[in-house]
This record gives sequence, structure tokens and C-alpha cells, in this order.
Amino acid sequence: SVYTPPAINDLWRWGKNMGASISTNSWGDSSNVYSTTSRDMDDFVYDNPEHLILFAAGNAGSGGYGTLGSQANAKNVITVGAASQPQDYQLRSPLNVTRQ
Repeated sequence: SVYTPPAINDLWRWGKNMGASISTNSWGDSSNVYSTTSRDMDDFVYDNPEHLILFAAGNAGSGGYGTLGSQANAKNVITVGAASQPQDYQLRSPLNVTRQ
């Protein structure tokens, strides 16, 4: 299990204070919602444009639409994913663009 601080931005702030400007992450959930955590990460990157946060898209991709984690749904992070075959990407539905 991964335990994050109650205020996720404390994690990014700690890294920034240690001199990091890039944060790569391969953890998260598979809720596919724009959550409070997503918003907090967006706020942090907005306030710290020199900091880059990357998140793995998730490990439930074989389920198709709706398999992104909430962290990967943040608007100001870069979400990284892969497909086992080029056609896999084309068969997937688009991102959930109904988030607010």
C-alpha cells in the first residue's frame, strides 16, 4: 500500500524543497474521477509552473474506457500510458471529458 500525506501537495512541496523539479509516479487508484487529489495537484502545478508531475495511466487498461486513475485525470500533470499493440490505442474510448 502507498500512504500519501493528508495534503498531497506536501509531497510535491517536500520534493521541491529538496531541489526536485520533476516527479514521476506509478501509483494511484482506478476510480477515473477528477478528485480532490486531482484538483490539489492541478493547483500545485499552477502555482509552481517550473515543477513537472508525471503519473502512470494505470494498470487496468484492458478494461477500456474508465480505467484511468484519479491522479491521471489531473489537468496539469502529464499522464503516461502504453499499449501492447498499436491497434489497442485506437480501440479505446476517449478520455472522460465531462470533468469540471
